[in-house]
Amino acid sequence: MTSSRILLVRHPQTESNVAQRFVGSGESPYTEVGRHQADELVVGLTKWRADRVYSSPLHRALDVAARIAGCGILLIVKDELSEVDFGLAEGMTYAEMTALDFSADHLWFEPRPGSVPVGETWDGFTQRVGGVGDEILGQSGRTVVVTHGGVIRALMHRWMGVPRESAVRFTIANATCVSFTVDDGWVALHRFGVRAEDAE
Repeated sequence: MTSSRILLVRHPQTESNVAQRFVGSGESPYTEVGRHQADELVVGLTKWRADRVYSSPLHRALDVAARIAGCGILLIVKDELSEVDFGLAEGMTYAEMTALDFSADHLWFEPRPGSVPVGETWDGFTQRVGGVGDEILGQSGRTVVVTHGGVIRALMHRWMGVPRESAVRFTIANATCVSFTVDDGWVALHRFGVRAEDAE
């Protein structure tokens, strides 16, 4: 029996997270809390002894991944691991988005009849993420993936069959981890929402 481990990691806290703005494909700097979280993640993830680290190309994730890779671990950057593209709603709060009658239903829920998506749809997003997700599942040993909350939800949907309506309700805090074991292709959730140092 072949066995591997995967650790999905949400990036540290950013200014857009605190302001509750939809920043997906764009950039947002760390807060002071986020900078401390990044330092703690690097220490904890280095101790996890990964064979490789995958990363979103966005700085809020890549900063941590590159620092781990600086310890001699293979770094693999994939555009497909970027957060949801919110399109016209990028940078807005929920109130600002709804005031313009923009709909995010195409991402989170069954869309209302006649509504028009302002960015990526759930099907398009999960298809984008799913290809690299399958690649990650095929890796042996221990793999860290530093990415975004939406990507983690999409991978849980893909790997475990979690319905969209349930997957989008998972709260994934900044700088926390979701770990999986993979035995002969069978994916099992090991731990959810833990700090890097507690991921074992």
